[in-house]
Amino acid sequence: MTYGVFTFVLGLVIFLVSKLMRGKNKIPSSGEEIQPVRENKPAASNISETSPDNLVQWTLNLEKAKTELKEKLCSLPESSHSKVLFGQEDLLMQIFNVINKEKSVIELCGRSGIGKTALALNIAKRHQYNHQNIKLYLDLGGETEGALSIRDAMIQVVLSFRPTTRIPDNLTQLKKLYQNMMASRQGIFILDNIASAKQVKDMKPSGSWLVIVTGLKTLRLTNAVSFNMEPLEIEPAQEFLIDCSLRLKPRAREIAKLCRSLPLTIQMVGNFLSSNMKVHPEDFIQLFRKYQKNSLLEENDMHEESLTAAFKAIYNSLGDKEKLVFNQLEVFPSSFDAKASAYVCEENGNCLKSLAQFGLVIINSVSKRYTLDPWIKNQLKNYLPDTLAREARLRHANYYLPIQNRRMKM
Repeated sequence: MTYGVFTFVLGLVIFLVSKLMRGKNKIPSSGEEIQPVRENKPAASNISETSPDNLVQWTLNLEKAKTELKEKLCSLPESSHSKVLFGQEDLLMQIFNVINKEKSVIELCGRSGIGKTALALNIAKRHQYNHQNIKLYLDLGGETEGALSIRDAMIQVVLSFRPTTRIPDNLTQLKKLYQNMMASRQGIFILDNIASAKQVKDMKPSGSWLVIVTGLKTLRLTNAVSFNMEPLEIEPAQEFLIDCSLRLKPRAREIAKLCRSLPLTIQMVGNFLSSNMKVHPEDFIQLFRKYQKNSLLEENDMHEESLTAAFKAIYNSLGDKEKLVFNQLEVFPSSFDAKASAYVCEENGNCLKSLAQFGLVIINSVSKRYTLDPWIKNQLKNYLPDTLAREARLRHANYYLPIQNRRMKM
């Protein structure tokens, strides 16, 4: 075990034990210190007496907290559709010109699937050596149910630098600790899925940090330069599809128009059709058109309709076993490895490899861990029956609970 890993594990154990002692032998929910959770959690001494659903929720929360502490701020996440950026060279040049003028806050705004996160990650990787090579990434969760509180966000940042630091109970003291720690460093900080200007005000570090903020709408941040992102032009969207596979060239323009040139839609369709040779492009186009025609979205948002129709066409082109495994991956609260997937999904890993090859699951080339795009993860909630979902969550709890118990006894 390397010194860095040992330090992290030791810090996590100290953190959890301290919460156990202060909580009168109660297992701390991840919402208290790491991730906001609204449900009451069972006491450690009564875990065996609680319902299976409570056990599942407790394990999910603890595993999510552990995973986020270990990985979320250690390195930037993999971008699953960075190739789509070749249609945004002009926007990149504008952003770099602003950065060179020593502007410290960049705001990227636009609809879901427009490529805000991918662009932010690309900026961070290209500009990292101008900022001491320190790169932090934090997903605030937007306005979703699992949105991260300011307290939890600050705790993640503090523990990413010093895993053994004692976290103050007082929020004012925590903010002071956070700002002091950030002021002594310089780097690039991506605040993804911001919902309010207050979040940026609280999280913006003092000192020489480049802060990149992404969100659905412009927040009119003080001293920030905002860029409103739009769908790609047809030509770069078509170019991306051809770059994915030459077999898409005859129908690339037609597919790009169906995708409304939305980066996430193009990425999903391009990766899927270039990797799954069993699906002919013409058959897929017919299926795509069918779901797009049957769309019943009340707001009649053509980009959202296209994105949803593309996902349905891809999903219904999968084999039955691939669908079942894909559905069950939704139970993982954060990233996971192949071993955990095999246990929870009761499958030898072949389907997971296929899903990763199709671009539906993102694999980190360094850590070899898998993640789902947040939009795709949200869609999967509509496909897994409640009975199967409950069984998958029980297997998830059964897999991680012994691991958590061993860590807490270290």
